[in-house]
Amino acid sequence: MTVSVPLVSVLIPLYNHARYITRCLDSVLEDGYTRIEIIIIDDGSKDNSKELAREWFNKQDKNLLERFEIESRPNKGVTRTLNELVCKARGEYITLLASDDYLLKDGISTRLDYLQKNSSKYAVFGDSVVVDDSGIVTHNSGIADLNGGKIECLIDEKLLPIELIYNWCVPGPGFMARRELYDIVGLYDETLTVEDWDMYLRIMARNFLGFTPHQVAAYRYHGDNSILNSRMKMKQLTSIMLTAWKNHRAFHGILRFGLLYKCFKLRQEIAEVQEQTVKAYFHRKICRLLYRLSIHRYHKIIKHISS
Repeated sequence: MTVSVPLVSVLIPLYNHARYITRCLDSVLEDGYTRIEIIIIDDGSKDNSKELAREWFNKQDKNLLERFEIESRPNKGVTRTLNELVCKARGEYITLLASDDYLLKDGISTRLDYLQKNSSKYAVFGDSVVVDDSGIVTHNSGIADLNGGKIECLIDEKLLPIELIYNWCVPGPGFMARRELYDIVGLYDETLTVEDWDMYLRIMARNFLGFTPHQVAAYRYHGDNSILNSRMKMKQLTSIMLTAWKNHRAFHGILRFGLLYKCFKLRQEIAEVQEQTVKAYFHRKICRLLYRLSIHRYHKIIKHISS
């Protein structure tokens, strides 16, 4: 009896990453999975990223890929690009890969195996190693070493949403989903600057998210993604605040209080930056109440796990 091998869509939003795109694409074939399609949207790059991607494909054995597609158009931003990529995908499973990151061997198979063994889960994420501009490993775990996440919480299905709400620690390239996930929870919210936390919350609200503690990809941490000007930082803080408020009603208990605390804490910080003294004072008072109902209880849970 022949076991069918599902098609996996590797979706790559490309923007000004001429230095990294060849390594990114090489890694898809090095991963070792046998049924792959690669879809790239070049989001208005000003360098020769798209030409290098096409050159890469022209040098490959066409039998190694079921489909390769690259589209170039004016800049629309990463969230709209991700949604267009998802709509183009034909695979039963989808994995997202930033054009400066790359996969590790068996990174696709490891996540696919998890989803096939856990039919109630529609998405899974794994850990990553962290590399610098030159590809030198700087952290063995993007979750624990770079972002301070607690692997033992993520492994526990009941603690996973607590950790991701109170301590968002997920580096970018570890996500994989069944294609139908997007039909159930919808596409990425294009009104938000930070789109990934919102998507994770929507998946967690349905108990659709799983975790595998394996390093499945390399996350490139460099100046372009670690330094923000003050205007961009304010936009990101506002986006995170809106995400917390938008999703809090989908959760209960400590999870809802955690999102409300984050929402009002960010409102306080934004009001302080804008020198709105009365608003800042009002939000500070609410935060003090929510602290006891959320952050204080989170630390008690973590202390219990650690003891």
